[in-house]
Amino acid sequence: MYLCQTCTEKYSLQVLEMTEMEGYEDFNLMVRVHIKPESANDRAEKVYVLKISHFSTDRHTLELQNKMLIHLTKHGIMTCTPQKTSSGAYTELFTSQKDKKVYARLLDYVEGVTFEASGKPAYLLHPIGTLVGKVCNILQSFRFENYKPSSSPFDLHKALVVEEYIDKYLHGDTREMARQILHQYTTKIQPVLDKLQQGFIIADINSRNIIVKRLKDRNTPSDYVIAGVIDLGDACKSVYLYEIAVVIGELMSTSFCSINPLTVGKQLLAGIREHFEMTELELHLLKLCICVRLVQVHLIIENIIHTQDTHKNIPYFEKCRHNFLKVCKQLWLISDEDFTDIVINK
Repeated sequence: MYLCQTCTEKYSLQVLEMTEMEGYEDFNLMVRVHIKPESANDRAEKVYVLKISHFSTDRHTLELQNKMLIHLTKHGIMTCTPQKTSSGAYTELFTSQKDKKVYARLLDYVEGVTFEASGKPAYLLHPIGTLVGKVCNILQSFRFENYKPSSSPFDLHKALVVEEYIDKYLHGDTREMARQILHQYTTKIQPVLDKLQQGFIIADINSRNIIVKRLKDRNTPSDYVIAGVIDLGDACKSVYLYEIAVVIGELMSTSFCSINPLTVGKQLLAGIREHFEMTELELHLLKLCICVRLVQVHLIIENIIHTQDTHKNIPYFEKCRHNFLKVCKQLWLISDEDFTDIVINK
């Protein structure tokens, strides 16, 4: 009732129904509202997402996300575009029922299901790559003044933060592999960061943030198409190579049981390169960057599981975390030459 009143007062909406949705740290509600149809054939309802940000999230971070979402939408990427309040703001500060100051945003709802929920059909990998390539290309023209470096532990520039977790959570050959990967990060990636293409990235395009939908009047698995991308919670200024490594590493891992990770990488990369031109240096560092990301995310997840027993995403983390290391081991054992022949060469 409290949040329903917020929507009515701040956005002048007639709310019909509010339903809680899945979220990471934020609290998300699907909001169904009444609208005046423009014609007899139009629906008299519209759906939004009311996103209540975690109390630790500041306005600067949300404004970056808002502007990126608007920029992507203007350039043809379907995403959860923020809506203005009655006072003309995209972000509204209010006091929650727990007496904490939090920010609320009303976002467009991207109709469909997540790529994960669709069963992760292999024929969508190339189109997902196309989406990622378009996003990288579009964000090259995005600007945001007075940017403050991201506090996200998943940022590539913070890869070495997880070094302290290696001895805690890894053992034997896996521990040694992680050390080698992070060492090569310091010797091969860090020294050339300024030579890689840089800009703002989403940094979290994954199987739960990619939305797909069925074509109308069809009801077979092969009829899914890409609808859009949601959730810019990790958006930051970084290198585009990391954006690419994030999505390839994540989809290699979440599709591990059904599709060869190298096949996943090849199809994604083919789609990406149709819309975003990667340099020879970026292609040369791709395998290493994917491995850095996989070690990074595995160790962060391990630490969350061991230190935050009440974290609501622990069931998901438990389900997927082991695949990150399995894929990493497979990639690490492949020579750079073979990776290039199998994944990179067209």
